[in-house]
Amino acid sequence: MSDREIGDLYGVTRANISYHRKKWGIEGKPSLSKKAIQDVQNKLDSLGFVVENMKKKNTHHIFDLLVENTIRLDIRSTETLQEDTFRFKLLDSDNSCLLESDNRLQLKNGRTKKILRNTCDFVILVGYLKGVANFWVIPSRNLKDDLNGISIRPYSDSSKYLDYKDSWGSIRQTIKLQRVNRVG
Repeated sequence: MSDREIGDLYGVTRANISYHRKKWGIEGKPSLSKKAIQDVQNKLDSLGFVVENMKKKNTHHIFDLLVENTIRLDIRSTETLQEDTFRFKLLDSDNSCLLESDNRLQLKNGRTKKILRNTCDFVILVGYLKGVANFWVIPSRNLKDDLNGISIRPYSDSSKYLDYKDSWGSIRQTIKLQRVNRVG
């Protein structure tokens, strides 16, 4: 049960439940985004990368994971299939009150979103299908700035995102290119 659900059940706020969890050392259910970040970190660790979780340092950090001290990753996740499709949101939440900046774009509908090419090198999409993580590794430069979300049909053989499925090698290639550019 989430803190919000428990709060609703007992007529108190989510913050009240969170406070008492911390006070008594009771672990809450990890959020889907925390689970996805950990799953991506575990995958990268298993592939031999050195990975740092930036959200553990600062929950408001502009990206989630740092790979080999150079590659910035933004992790997006979903566990819901709608019409056999994963829908990954790229917009900030409605009530975020964030302003347009060099790293943030305000869309025509008034919502804001990160300019991903400025804030990360790759967007990793994690879709949970029957509890199993599926990964898409997408270079942020390949995504339009005003893109609201990404829809992927995990059972399809003709998705435009198919090339990005488990494309962990693209991270390794980017690291090699950066090293060559620094030396040359």
